[in-house]
Amino acid sequence: MNSPRVIAEKLILAFFIADAAMVGLAPVIFYLAPENHFLGPFKLLSCFAALGAFVAAVYFFAADSDLPLAHGPSGLEYLLRALAAVSFWGFLGVIWFNLYAIVYWIARLIRVISIWVNGPRFSASSVAFYISFAVALMIAVGIAAAIAQNITNRFYSIKVTSRIASYNQVLRGQAKTWVYSALSLAAIFLMLFLISRPGRSWGFWTYYGFQWIPYVSCAWLLGLGARVRKDADIVDAVGRLLKAMDYEVVFSPRVTDPAFQSLVAGLDIVATKENRALVVQVKTLSSSVAPVDWTAGSTLLMKAQALEFPAVREMLDLPILKDTETVNAILVLAGRAQDPSLEAYATKESLPVAIVEMEGIEKILKTQDPGELRELADQYFHDLKTFGNQSLMVAPDQGLVKEGQWAS
Repeated sequence: MNSPRVIAEKLILAFFIADAAMVGLAPVIFYLAPENHFLGPFKLLSCFAALGAFVAAVYFFAADSDLPLAHGPSGLEYLLRALAAVSFWGFLGVIWFNLYAIVYWIARLIRVISIWVNGPRFSASSVAFYISFAVALMIAVGIAAAIAQNITNRFYSIKVTSRIASYNQVLRGQAKTWVYSALSLAAIFLMLFLISRPGRSWGFWTYYGFQWIPYVSCAWLLGLGARVRKDADIVDAVGRLLKAMDYEVVFSPRVTDPAFQSLVAGLDIVATKENRALVVQVKTLSSSVAPVDWTAGSTLLMKAQALEFPAVREMLDLPILKDTETVNAILVLAGRAQDPSLEAYATKESLPVAIVEMEGIEKILKTQDPGELRELADQYFHDLKTFGNQSLMVAPDQGLVKEGQWAS
């Protein structure tokens, strides 16, 4: 169910979509509907703005958000989504221009033939305008729905990495985001200034060139923040860090005896080095955006304690655990926050909790240099060497509570 905050956000976004329609379609409408046209440019722009806002609002409120989100869009995110919407409408303007030109020349040919056979006379430009206008209206419905879907996927989907708390900080910290946004705004304002100057008019090709400005200048935003990582990618990133620290890694371990499968169910990684073993569970955003509570840590810790018994490992028949002497648990939170109950439990039971934000996952997956991967591993798992020598039978005394590193 939409909360009052989300309702307000969606109304603001529908208003932005309306404004984006007026900006993105300005060149084609100022060319096709000059001041002496009975509709006029501003009436025509208002028509598309109202249509866009209505369709977007219907789309927004037809379905609730996947889950309540703790962090709403920032002002910068509103700006970026508005610019992306301008690009969508600019694309419609390019289509409209091309359609108008095709219909215009077909209508001119028919008009010449009609005059030659003493048939009725008509205005090729008027025929081209009304036909292309009707088609543009129909396409506008789909464009508005596509914009609403684009926004919904980035703001209100639990599968989108842009909804984690750190996304706003990372986005604001990227210099190219500000530079590209400034260039896009400068190009748009220059275009609007030139086409709205009174008494100034250009030909078809000039307006056609102007129409590409909102489309191209904001197109870079369409994919911004859209990268959605599968759970397998996130687990692979954690495995790469462990491999960089010379651990042998097995993903999603399975046992031959179904009776013992529940003991390894939920373990994403088993890693070994010399006589030490680590069992790792990775919590991602795919199942929930809620903070991870203490029960996740308790379940993982009990499995690690059970695996420390040689008799249990022998019955499981897991070759990677055959010669291990200690088995320790690690809970990795990828884009997830830890609930206070988990923090208290981890402190009491000395359970390490590694917090890795999604931008960190992206960096790990993109890094190919072994030295850089080792540095990242040391950053997130810097106490792993000491921790790995200790047994769960005797709880270690220390832990860290620091984002991006061990938290316990």
